[in-house]
This record gives sequence, C-alpha cells and structure tokens, in this order.
Amino acid sequence: MAPLLALLAFSCVSCVKSPSAAAGDGDPAQAAPSAPPASSASSAPSATATPKAPEPAGAGAGLYTEKPELSAYVQSVGTKVVPRAKRAGRDYRFDILDSGDVNVFSEESGHVYVTRALLARMSSEDEMAAALGREIAYSGGSKESAGSESEAVGLKYARDAGYSPRGAADLLRTLATVRTAEPARLERWLAGHSGSAARLANLDAELARMKEAAGKAIDRPLKRDPYLRRIDGIAVGWVGPSGSLKGARYTDIRRDFSILVPEGWTIEPQEAALVLLRPSDDLRAEVAAPANLRPGVSGDAALDFARRAPEQGYEVTKPVGHAALPIGDAAIVTLHRKDESGAVTSVRKMFQVRFDRLYVVTLVVPVEREEETLDLFMKLTGSIKWLTPQEAVPPSVPRMSLETVKTGESWKSLAQERLGGDWRAAALAAWNGRDATEAPSPGMLIKIPPQAVFE
Repeated sequence: MAPLLALLAFSCVSCVKSPSAAAGDGDPAQAAPSAPPASSASSAPSATATPKAPEPAGAGAGLYTEKPELSAYVQSVGTKVVPRAKRAGRDYRFDILDSGDVNVFSEESGHVYVTRALLARMSSEDEMAAALGREIAYSGGSKESAGSESEAVGLKYARDAGYSPRGAADLLRTLATVRTAEPARLERWLAGHSGSAARLANLDAELARMKEAAGKAIDRPLKRDPYLRRIDGIAVGWVGPSGSLKGARYTDIRRDFSILVPEGWTIEPQEAALVLLRPSDDLRAEVAAPANLRPGVSGDAALDFARRAPEQGYEVTKPVGHAALPIGDAAIVTLHRKDESGAVTSVRKMFQVRFDRLYVVTLVVPVEREEETLDLFMKLTGSIKWLTPQEAVPPSVPRMSLETVKTGESWKSLAQERLGGDWRAAALAAWNGRDATEAPSPGMLIKIPPQAVFE
C-alpha cells in the first residue's frame, strides 16, 4: 500500500533561491546524489603490466578481486586486440568491475572495464575480444570510431587479432537475451552505447550484415572451452557480504533495511549509500543511513536540513511535509537544484530517525518530471522494510558451474535436473549462446547458472 503523503507542515520554510553548489556538499545523506556516472566509452585501460588499477570513478562498484587469474586473463585478451588499433601507442589497461550489470565501458584515465556479469553471460574468448575491441575503437576518439561505427571497427580489431567474427555475433545475441530476460541488467549498456538499442531491435538484419562482412574469417573456430574454464565458479548477480538482490527486492545488510527496486532500474551498492538508477530516463535515487548525531524526531531532522539547504545550492519549494509510512512516520523535503550543466533538477528527500541512524531517501529527476514521479517516490519510500535477524545474515553467493553434456541429454533434461524444471530449457540454452531447438552435442561443455537467477 502506498504511503499517504500529507503535506502537514511542521514549519513554514522560506523558498529562497540560492546559487548552485557542487554536488556532494556536506553530509552524504543530506546532499543531492551526484550525477549518474558516464558508463559510456570515453577511453580505455592499459595493455601492459602496471600497478594495481584505481577504482573506476563513479562506477558504483569496486574491482573484482576474487580470482586474480581471471583479471590477468582479461588483460591478456585486451593486450592481443590493442595492437590492431590505430592508436596502439596509447597505454591501455583492462580490468573487471565487480558488478551485477551487463556492461563494458571505458574512462578518460585510459581504462576499459568489463563487468563480472558480462563475463558470466559470454561464452567464448572471441565474444570478449569483440566487446573489448569495441571499447578500444570508441576510446580512440577518431573518426573511425565515431558513433555506431565503433562496433564495426571493434569487430575488425578482434578479427585482425585472430578471433572469429562469430564472437561479435554471439555477443549481440547475448545482449538480446539479457534485454529480454533481465532488461534492468542492460540499462547501463544501452545508456552508454549509442545505437545498441536499434541494433538489438533489428537483430536478424544485424547478424546477416555481420556475417556478410566477416568473409572467410567466419570459419575460424571459437575459443570456447578455455574461456568457460576460466569463468567457472564466477559469482552471478548482485550479491555480497553487504547485501543482495533477490527478485525485485534488494536487502542492504550494511544499513539494516530492504527496498523494492522499480522495474527497469538497476542498483549500485556503495559505501555511503545504496544507489538506484534508471539511466535511460535520467532518474536516480539513493538510500543513506548515516549516524544520527542530533537528538530529535524525523521532522526535526528534515527541518534542520531545509534551513541549511540554501547554503548547499538548493531552493526549498514546499513546506516540510509529513508521510505516514509502513515503517513509521517520516518527513519530506522538496527542493530544486541546478546540476553541473545548469539544468534544474527536482530533489525529494525523506527523513526518518531510527535508533542511532538517520535514514534519508533521495530521488533526483528532471524538473519537468517532478509531479509525475511523486508516486514513484512514495512507492520507493513505502517499500522499505527493516530487516529481521534472519534477514541480516550475509547470503550464500550463487555461482555458475560447468558440466559436460552426456549422450542422450537435452536442454530440457538438463534444465529439469539442474534448474528445477524443464520449462527453463530455453533460458539454459540462451545462457550458453544457443537456441533451445539446437540440441547440445555429447561432450559439449556448458554453463549451469545458479537457480537463484530465476527466482
């Protein structure tokens, strides 16, 4: 049931226009979230052995460190592809981002990041080479890599490095599968890769075009089994000691709450807050729970923030209001603020004091969408639940495993035995880059995703 939002003013707060201030001023729970990170390719990482890579700026997830040998493998594949680029003299580096989103992107610092989720979904080294080649092409900044041409240029880089063009075609099929089964996991990719949505919408035509352009190289064998053995046991989904996503609900163990993630949104568990994003619509929310250093109730915290808001570049646009939520009474502050580009954004904040913490839910949207997103804000805040002792225990990590197909086995029989039902046969085949109508051959090495993926 959506919370009843009643604008019962605790006090009248003046709506004073103030000059904009840099995002992130003051307490993280009392500042508007920073602009969504640019996951689109802008630059790429190094292809030579270098010291430990820095954390990607604004990526919302740290580097994947569980299997150093897998990180070294990604680096080695990138190293093979880099010399084919016209700007091969640039210092590139390739790293894995510990993220449950399917994505690959690059930064101005010269790093290319491929996510753990994309590695789990791909089925050959050729696919990975195509993905990395695309980022190398895009990060070059030259005419050859402008816009959607970077896809074709990246394919050329991978092909010239000895990889099969079928890897690029398989990558496109993988993305199409994810878009159908888990669209939220592809939000970052679509927001950062211009033209990808159109290509996926015309999948058959794109695959035919790629096959025609590949020439004789299309007959090269895929480097499939060695790749699969490298990713054996990789964690799947958004899960870790600080929280996990199951279905549409994210459990934040670190901050002792859970929340429903809106359909089509993705998440970024960060140290200071849980961030929720819908990049395609420029929507961003976050939940922070800093220590509550000031005595008082939720309304006091909201009024205190509203009084200081002009100092941080906000314009308070409505009196502080009251919200009756399932978790208790809360206070609401509605504001406007200019972002770095000068555009005005609408910012809503919910404040609730609980024990020694101040919970703050922030929603940032384009100002023209302020009224239509009120219901979204109410549903977000209304979906929050406090954790029980049983829910506050770190979950077991769902992992992918490998299996060799035996004579007589089919996608249906494998799905029935490993995934709890033959109706998951098509999904199992898709996870392996195959169609369910194409029977797996005896001796074929296949991925078995954890059942948690389908829950």
